[in-house]
Amino acid sequence: MDETLEGAFNPRFRLFDKIIHFNINNEITNKSNSSFGNIITNFPIEFKEEAQLYLKDPLFSISTNQWRNIASHKSFTIKKDSIDLVYGKSNNHFKNISYGDFYKIIAWTQDIYRSIRLSQVLISLNLIKEILPRLEGKEELKIRFESKLLHIVHNMQIVGFKFISTDKTNSTFGLNVKGKSGHKVSHSLIHASQCLDQLSCAIYDDDFERDNFEYARISIVDNQERKLASATVNIKIALKKTYNEISQDEYLKNMKFEI
Repeated sequence: MDETLEGAFNPRFRLFDKIIHFNINNEITNKSNSSFGNIITNFPIEFKEEAQLYLKDPLFSISTNQWRNIASHKSFTIKKDSIDLVYGKSNNHFKNISYGDFYKIIAWTQDIYRSIRLSQVLISLNLIKEILPRLEGKEELKIRFESKLLHIVHNMQIVGFKFISTDKTNSTFGLNVKGKSGHKVSHSLIHASQCLDQLSCAIYDDDFERDNFEYARISIVDNQERKLASATVNIKIALKKTYNEISQDEYLKNMKFEI
C-alpha cells in the first residue's frame, strides 16, 4: 500500500491536482514543497465531489494520505480477527477494521492508481504533438525494453492471453503465455505470433539487449508451463517486415511454427 500510494499514485495525483488548478485559474501552480497531505486536504472544492474516491476511501472516509502514513509508519497492530489502526498528525484517531475490509481497501488503492494512470496515458496521447517539442526537440524517444515488453504483454492480456514468463535460451528471447480460453492451440498460436514483430523491435531498439538475441519467440504453454506450441522469427526479418521491406507472405515463410 505504501509503494502504491507514495511511489505510484502520489506523483500522478500531484499532476492531476496541477491540471485541475490550471483548469480553474488558467495558471500553473508550483506545489513541489507541499506535502501529499496538504494537496489532498486543499484539493479544489469545485471538483471535490468528482474526485472523492481519490481523496478518501469509500468505506471509512480515511484520507488517502493517511492510509499512506499508516502503511509507511506501520502504525497498526495485527490481531487474530482484526487490525487496529492509528492515524492523524496532531490528534490520533483509532480504527479497528476486519481483514475483509482491509482487502477491500487494498483493492481501492489499486483501483485509484490504475484509474489515474490511465487518465495520464490518455492525456499524453491526446497531447503528444504538443508534448514532443518540449522534450528537447527529440523526434525519437528512447524507451526501455522492459517498458515496451510490458506494453506488449498488456495488449496480449486485453485480447485474452495470460502472461506466464519470459525465457532467454542461447540467442532467443521467448515470451510464454497461456492460450485464449475456448480456442484451439493452433488458433491461439496464430494470433499470438502477431506480436513477434513488436517484440523484435523492442529487443533491437534496446542497446543493451540488441546484441544478445538473434531470434524472438512466442510460446503457448499449459498450467504446468509445458510448451504446447511456439512461433519463432529472426529479429532482422521481423524488422524488414516492420519497415515494409518484405511482404507479409515472405515474413510468414521465414517464421518457424512448432505445435
